[in-house]
Amino acid sequence: MAEEPKGVENITGPDLERIVAEADPEEVLILDLWADWCHPCKRIEPYLYEMAEKHPGRVRVLRLNIDHYPDVPARLGVMSIPTIIFYKGGQERWRYVGARPKKDYIRKTEELLQS
Repeated sequence: MAEEPKGVENITGPDLERIVAEADPEEVLILDLWADWCHPCKRIEPYLYEMAEKHPGRVRVLRLNIDHYPDVPARLGVMSIPTIIFYKGGQERWRYVGARPKKDYIRKTEELLQS
């Protein structure tokens, strides 16, 4: 498996709450709930990587494969993938369900960085 770009990490279900709680309050966390079989998930992956690469130390992408941790989508009320959840200051601030245009991810990331 290829190494993830800087600012992108594959996480486990048990790590999610700890990572969100311990994150710098000014950092934007982008949780990517995905699966290997999900083609729209693969299509938006580069958009999310770009957010982390464009804002090193300020944006982190957390990738969680729902097939490995099926309890997480249920706990978060996720019914469909891709679902992208934005966190800042330990709180969920926004979510997108389904693949969206690149500009939507850019706009939401920029908005949260400035809030």
